[in-house]
Amino acid sequence: AWPVTMAPRRITVPYYDGYIQLLGTSNLFANAYFDWKSSRATVMNGGVVAYQPKTDNSINLLRESLRVSISANITEVFPTIANPASPAMQDVAGKTVIDVTTGDSFDSIKQKIANLSDFGLKDCIVLIHNWQRSGYDNALPAHYPANVQLGGDSGLRDTVQAAKRAGCLVGLHENYADYYPNFDQFTMAAIAKNRDGSAQTAWYNGYFQIQSYATKPTWLVTNAAQESPAIHQRYGTSASFIDGSSGVFPSFRADMDSTQANAGQFQAFVSANASLWQLERNTHTGPVFGEGGFHWYWSGLLDGVEAQTAMGVAGTSSSKLPLFVDFDLLNIHPLQVNHGMGYYSRWAGPGEDIHRTDLADAYRMQELIFGHAPYIESDFWSVVPRVLVENNLVGPVAKRYGTQKVAGIQYQFKGNWGDATNAAKANDWSRVQVRYANGDVIVANSQTAPMAWQGHILPQSGWVAQGNGLLAYTALRGNTIVDYAETPAGVFANARNQMDLYHSLAVAKPSIISAKQTTSGTIVFSVQWQVLDSIPNEDLTTFIHIYMGEQIAFQCGGSPGVPTSSWQPGKVMITDYTCTVPEYVGDGTYSLGLGLCSQTSGQRYTLAGSDDGNYRYFLGNVLIGGNHRKVSFLSSQTVPFTADARMNPTGSVVDFDTVRTDGMVSLSFDGVQWELRSYPRHRDVVIQLRSSRFPFPRSINCPSSIGAPSIKDLGNGYWEIHTNAAKSCLWEGHL
Repeated sequence: AWPVTMAPRRITVPYYDGYIQLLGTSNLFANAYFDWKSSRATVMNGGVVAYQPKTDNSINLLRESLRVSISANITEVFPTIANPASPAMQDVAGKTVIDVTTGDSFDSIKQKIANLSDFGLKDCIVLIHNWQRSGYDNALPAHYPANVQLGGDSGLRDTVQAAKRAGCLVGLHENYADYYPNFDQFTMAAIAKNRDGSAQTAWYNGYFQIQSYATKPTWLVTNAAQESPAIHQRYGTSASFIDGSSGVFPSFRADMDSTQANAGQFQAFVSANASLWQLERNTHTGPVFGEGGFHWYWSGLLDGVEAQTAMGVAGTSSSKLPLFVDFDLLNIHPLQVNHGMGYYSRWAGPGEDIHRTDLADAYRMQELIFGHAPYIESDFWSVVPRVLVENNLVGPVAKRYGTQKVAGIQYQFKGNWGDATNAAKANDWSRVQVRYANGDVIVANSQTAPMAWQGHILPQSGWVAQGNGLLAYTALRGNTIVDYAETPAGVFANARNQMDLYHSLAVAKPSIISAKQTTSGTIVFSVQWQVLDSIPNEDLTTFIHIYMGEQIAFQCGGSPGVPTSSWQPGKVMITDYTCTVPEYVGDGTYSLGLGLCSQTSGQRYTLAGSDDGNYRYFLGNVLIGGNHRKVSFLSSQTVPFTADARMNPTGSVVDFDTVRTDGMVSLSFDGVQWELRSYPRHRDVVIQLRSSRFPFPRSINCPSSIGAPSIKDLGNGYWEIHTNAAKSCLWEGHL
């Protein structure tokens, strides 16, 4: 402990769990820590090490090195990691990590990845967590065969191969740290011991209500060597994910069994993890990933983690993380390529919802300024516009800085720019500028007040990246916050059309265009389906509920006519549904709710409209009178819509200079031709391209089921294209 007379003030350092102090009386920074690489201790926690008796009551001989650093420069008191750099940094840099943490069936995962690929997903890594034969984290270390309820071996193999065809590296979740008593080859010899010889407990699986045990360090590689080669052979993996090990501090576990080598020392766990990660690299012939948290200790021994920020940020949610980037960028960044800022549920604070635009922007801004790769997880992983923004906005920037060393970091405080030392004294980490060795500069703003930087206006959670052939930002164009990325090989422009995001999960927008009573108590509803972009991979059925309060009075429905699996974005179809009022239904005013559901599972699908919370969409009122003989309908198409200040609620056209659009547009060049993709496809997105950047083409190819595309020279330095819902448009050109 530093003397109170020195007026120590703790400095929060994201990603470091130690305690750096500013000694106020001497204006110096100080740090003290035990060197975990040379310790023989059982436990190491902060400034304390403990040597505990083993099962034979002996205690290891003391060997510790206490490192004390005092300097006028805060970065000089950071600990040195001294691990070798990951050999996969070039392969991982800039790739979008898609973390499939949901319990989707393998067929559903395959279809969703195919859909993302259809919209232009590229440079990606897919990690599938829930696939194991006995369910997630159960009966381990047995993993295969794949869960039959999710699709079995053939289903998982097809899904992995489909993701690889989409250009993704693919890894499956493996866990060798937790050893379960329902493992069919269970042996007590594999379990780490406490001092009294009892078995060390590990993760408690609340879903299956099974207590697992801690695997002996000496058995980690043994178990993995039995499982991983078969997993790779069965499913054709090209990456891997190892649960637990990288998310804990080195002395997380120590086996006290005195019959084992290095018993009572956490070094056995450290050494076993390093060997495990190398085994996984070799077995799956690709990078190995893991959990974040205490990952700075392990950096370089594996290839990347979801960069959880909980360490070093006590007392605050990660959404309010100070943008103190030096430790991460100077010490961790050169060793491995981490992604995101951690699982969304762990990043958001109490009462915060990552679905909020301001929080999604804050997350993305943080992953960029901390030098991380793009990342998507939870229920976002298959949402097309969310994935496209990570892939096309963050991806090109992250690909450039992923293997670059940092050349300089500055912070703005009190109107001036200064280094981390002065920012620490000012206790202001809200605006930062990072310069990389290749000349790229990234600036981020977490203050509520807008920030001006070289002609760009950055709102809170705004950022800009600029370099030779690079311009990317989340910034204001006029009064609208927008996203843009441009490199020599491509352009991405996102006008942040709020209605497009609002409709991103919807199959269609239904409306009742007519309702006609045909006979006594019978009415025919003509439902118009305006098909949107989330086309289901199965044929759904329509249900129509006539209800009052919580009680369904009666229902009707049937097939929507054209099978939903063959619907096309932008198409409009009309289906008639006949409903007859049962004799027991009393006269009165009832609500009409409509939905689409699976014919096999009963799962309901998202539509555009007023959802009552049960995927049932209110379309109006049914008036029943004359002792249920007279039936009429009163339409109510108004849907509550709250404008989002960080979106484009009116759907106005945004001028990005190279592109003008009211939607989301990406252009990429393969050396011969340009490829254009737009989102959404269900409507005619405004796309105008600057002729000096994209010369007017002699011909263009846009295969579409809606109609032929059209192009027109506007005569004002721009030309316009109407894609008519085409998946992509191609034309010959040059950079």
